[in-house]
Amino acid sequence: MAKPVIRYDPHARMRMRQRGISEDMVEQALRHPILERPGTTPGTLVRETDISGRRLAVAFELHPNEFYVRTVYWRS
Repeated sequence: MAKPVIRYDPHARMRMRQRGISEDMVEQALRHPILERPGTTPGTLVRETDISGRRLAVAFELHPNEFYVRTVYWRS
């Protein structure tokens, strides 16, 4: 079975640029999370991982064979 592709909402792309978050970082959070929880928007999930001592959170929708990233942010 193929691993899901990652697509990005334009809002997520904007936040990635603003917050210095790369596609590789997002992929790490999605494919190797240390935590998964429901998102605040119905139908979304949030996966988190630690990167260089910071906690990265990625909010996304899970579709067949696809992660659709809605937003990304650093947690304190």
